[in-house]
Amino acid sequence: MGASTLMLVAGVAASGVDVERLFVYVYAMDYRLAARHEEAITAALGPSGRMIGNSKTTYRDTHLDHLPVFNANVCLGSSKVWHGDVDLTIDEEALLDLASRSGEVVSVLYESDGRFRYEDHPLIAEAVYSAAPSGHSLVDSTWAERRADGRLYHRTQPRPPRWRRPTRPRLWRFWSVSAECQRSSAPEGTQTLRLVRIGEHTAPHKSPLFMLGLHTWSRDARGAWVEWTWNPSSHRAWAPQLRGRLKLHGYRVRPYVGVRVASGLAYEVRAGFVVGASDLIWG
Repeated sequence: MGASTLMLVAGVAASGVDVERLFVYVYAMDYRLAARHEEAITAALGPSGRMIGNSKTTYRDTHLDHLPVFNANVCLGSSKVWHGDVDLTIDEEALLDLASRSGEVVSVLYESDGRFRYEDHPLIAEAVYSAAPSGHSLVDSTWAERRADGRLYHRTQPRPPRWRRPTRPRLWRFWSVSAECQRSSAPEGTQTLRLVRIGEHTAPHKSPLFMLGLHTWSRDARGAWVEWTWNPSSHRAWAPQLRGRLKLHGYRVRPYVGVRVASGLAYEVRAGFVVGASDLIWG
C-alpha cells in the first residue's frame, strides 16, 4: 500500500467513515442518501446527466492534459448518487467539498463499473478517484499527476518507438467461445450490449482474443453500432497508435465509422448510425 493510500485511509478513519467502504463491492443503492445530500451534490456537480462537451473526441483534443471521465458514476460512501461527465482537473475541488459537506467518501467510477450488471452494485474498489471528508484524496499515479498549481493532470506516457520487433505470436484458442448480454435502464434512456468472445478471456491476455459486440441505445435519439476487436497476445506496442473517426452531420440518419490501431495491443473497427434528433452524447 502506497503513501497516498495510507494518507487517504488515515483521513477516512479520522473522519469516522468506515474505511472498508473504499475497498469492497457495493450491495445496495441508497436513494435516501442521495435525497439527503441533493443540494450539496447539485452544487458540486450540477444535475445528474451533466455533459462537459458535445463531443468526447473534441473535448479530449482541446483539453489534452486534463483528466475527463465521461459517463462517470459518483458514489457517496457505498451508494451511487449521480452520473454524468466529470473532469477531475477542474472538478476535484468540488468533489472534495462534497465529501466534506456530506461526511462521506466520494468515489468516481468509470461507466462500466457502475452500470449494466453493476447498476445496483457499483464496484467501489475500482474507483478512478476517491475523496475523503478530511480532504485527503486517492488517484492512480500511473496515469495522473499533481502539478505545481495543485491540480491533477494526465501523466505523459512514454511514446513507443517508431518501430520495434513484434513479440512472438501465440496460439489462438478459437474453440473457447463465450457470450454476454448487459442491459442498463435509466430515466433518460436505455442501453444494451451483446458481446461474443472467441478465444481465451483472461487479464492480461495470454493468448489472442477476438470480440464482436452489438450496442443498441435509445435516448432523445436512438442508434446502434457493431464493434470488431482483435487483441493479440502481446503486452506491448511496437508502433505508435493510430485512430480516426468519420461521421456525417445534418441528416436524420447519421452513419459513422471509427478505426483504432494499437500495433501489438488492439485492433478495433466500429460502425454504426444515429437516428432522430441530435443526441449530445451519441449524435
